Amino acid sequence: MRRVSLPTFLRDLGADHRALRTLIAASVALFASGLAPRVYAPGLASVQSAVRSNDDSQLLLLLGAVLGAGMLLVGGVLGDADGRRRIMIGALAAMTVTAFAGIVVTDGPLFVVIQFVGVGGASIVLPMALAGVATRYSGIPRATAIGIAYGAYGAAVAAGPVLLTLFGPSGARWPAYLAAVVAAAVALWIARSSWGDLPVRDGADRAVPMATATWAFGIVILTAGLIGFQGEGANLVRGAFSAVGLTLIVGGLVAEGRRRRLDPTRGRVERRAVATALFVGFVIAYAQASVMLQVPIYFQLILGYGPFLAVVATLPFMAALVVAGPIAGILIGKFGPRSLVFMGVLAVGLGSVLIGLILRPGVGYVGFALAFLMIGAGFVIAATVRTAIIFASVPKGLPASAAALNEVSVALGSRAGLVVVTLLVTRLALDSYAASLVGSPPGEVSAAVDSFQNVLVAIGLPQYGALVEGLVPANAEAYAFAYTDAVRTVLLSTGIITLIAAPIAAVALGPRDPLKTVWEHQEERAPRKDPAISS
Repeated sequence: MRRVSLPTFLRDLGADHRALRTLIAASVALFASGLAPRVYAPGLASVQSAVRSNDDSQLLLLLGAVLGAGMLLVGGVLGDADGRRRIMIGALAAMTVTAFAGIVVTDGPLFVVIQFVGVGGASIVLPMALAGVATRYSGIPRATAIGIAYGAYGAAVAAGPVLLTLFGPSGARWPAYLAAVVAAAVALWIARSSWGDLPVRDGADRAVPMATATWAFGIVILTAGLIGFQGEGANLVRGAFSAVGLTLIVGGLVAEGRRRRLDPTRGRVERRAVATALFVGFVIAYAQASVMLQVPIYFQLILGYGPFLAVVATLPFMAALVVAGPIAGILIGKFGPRSLVFMGVLAVGLGSVLIGLILRPGVGYVGFALAFLMIGAGFVIAATVRTAIIFASVPKGLPASAAALNEVSVALGSRAGLVVVTLLVTRLALDSYAASLVGSPPGEVSAAVDSFQNVLVAIGLPQYGALVEGLVPANAEAYAFAYTDAVRTVLLSTGIITLIAAPIAAVALGPRDPLKTVWEHQEERAPRKDPAISS
């Protein structure tokens, strides 16, 4: 019987057993990091309800996004300034303990502390795990390995909200915490035998990763300030964020430049390539999060899918998410990174536009499945290549900072997409419904709009069914029309913006090959000579 051989790109991953062990340990750790319960995530029904009912709640979510970004950058600094194995072990241990504690403690101030520590541990694991993969591999296998690691993380992130709401939006959360305990414990067990110290250069100047993290955090805060959130007092907050962000950017760049002048042997950050990669990450995360939040809700409210079927309907997206990661590494060897980034962002935009065009009551599923495949594949291809660009554009002594930079823009884009799109859909739906009542007495219009808002606020919550059952058919039809019109408008506009971003990103990368790396000073796409760590 003829023996089936593995594809070349998979054989390359296992050429060095130490590297393969690191990849396995990192992938399991990233899976555990993605499963860390995030009960205040804006994708959950209870949080969405708060956003729909109170514009000011978005400011808290914005602060949470900034705090999460700061945690990731702290993890990057720890990885580059220290990098010792005990940091990864300690973070995984903290995740295991806090996940178990979350089963017992379900509310109150102690629960908030447990949540903060658990997410903090996950934020340290993520950049260190990616840094471990990036320092063990080179050339095409590096991009392939990063794609696999990100696939594990992405699958866990997608599964997390499902586990949290398995018994309904107000039900028990123990399935999510139990899964987190198991995942973190397994990751800890594997890491104890397979994880080593990250390669930190002897005599490394710890001020350099801190300076890089400072200007990167400034970009995060500035971006948050420019997002355009609404609500009373939002302008003041946005202005303060923008001012603080600019101050941190300038201060961090000045400090980084001073340290590099003191040590000219250090590589420099290719800021043009990194900035473009961060831009791409924010755009694709914003678009992907917008679609993957709104469409399953639409499936349930308008098309009549049950909660389970609405999740099953997104399987083409999840399948593309997992499969496209390893393939992206191979595509880098066949196409230029600029072309892949362009095509990836374009696919995400086209998928969003397709859904916006077909969205209507009674529409079939085939168009959605095609759009999900496009968005999932485009997202992972663009994300994997932009990750390779970031690692190629950051000095070898800052692998964890590169990983943190890579994740920060995606995390911020996802959270912005979830919150901003929820607000836009709610406001557009209310405006559309109010426009249909033109000619009615103002008091009746106000009362009718308030009733519709009560229905929108209850989406995903137990009381939603009772509210809908009490609606007269005419109102139900008007609500469905207004909601469909709002979702279609938002997804179409999101898709168009994403399509515009694709050529902007391709041009912004510049004529220089973005994978002509600062990391190894050689062509990233060249065949690998030595699979071991290059230090």
